Amino acid sequence: MIDPLAKAAECEREIAACPDLSKRCVLENLRQLWLTIAADRSLGKPDWHANVDDINKLHIDVLGADVLGAPE
Repeated sequence: MIDPLAKAAECEREIAACPDLSKRCVLENLRQLWLTIAADRSLGKPDWHANVDDINKLHIDVLGADVLGAPE
């Protein structure tokens, strides 16, 4: 199962290390998506997982497989 808070933390680490303003903006938006999903999950919203797979694909596209470690 994908942990949205762990994904947000990956984005945060990349934001801190990224010199490219455009990419940082994308990473910040992606991080916000993960935090929203985490909040929805903690609030018990029944459809919190509806877009997790699509957002994870975007995460992989933006950050690359090398950042992700083992597959989920």
